[in-house]
Amino acid sequence: LELPAEIGGTAVKKIGSGLFYYSTTLRSVRLPAGLELIDERAFSECTALEEAVIGGVTAVGECAFLGCTKLKTLTLGGVETIGYSAFGACRALETLVLPSGLKRLELEAFRDCTALTAVELPAELEVLGDAAFSGCTALQTVVLPDGLRVLDGRAVRDGDVGRDAHMVAFGRHLDIVVAIGVEVIHLHVAA
Repeated sequence: LELPAEIGGTAVKKIGSGLFYYSTTLRSVRLPAGLELIDERAFSECTALEEAVIGGVTAVGECAFLGCTKLKTLTLGGVETIGYSAFGACRALETLVLPSGLKRLELEAFRDCTALTAVELPAELEVLGDAAFSGCTALQTVVLPDGLRVLDGRAVRDGDVGRDAHMVAFGRHLDIVVAIGVEVIHLHVAA
């Protein structure tokens, strides 16, 4: 599916709630830059979806791609907010490149992406939601940016990570690099 930027001379600004929900034949989706919202559950449970190329969108809504178990390739253009469980249970997703300009990664955004091994969060990220990568059992490395203002979530098993910061629940073995001002903390968490 390749969605045009305009339909009948009118700009496409939104993918409606549940529009492609549970489509079992959709294998690839290409969305144009200029979208404002991919609404909740727009592509949720598209179990054959293997590739999503999002040219640019202001926000990816709650559960927008939840349960797309074969989604292996995700290309995100400019996006500012990734909502609650937007890509939860995308079990084939191995690599995640989050675009510059991303400001908010909400609660459980990539929960249970069990093939995901590494994530580098963009410098502009301000909010990392609770359990954003919970259940990502293959996740080994997460690099947090200097500009992070809100780090919600469950504390690491061994306690808090400096200055009242809390880490998000991650996979079993994880190296976490946290830069807080000039203070850099490196923590290895083992199951």
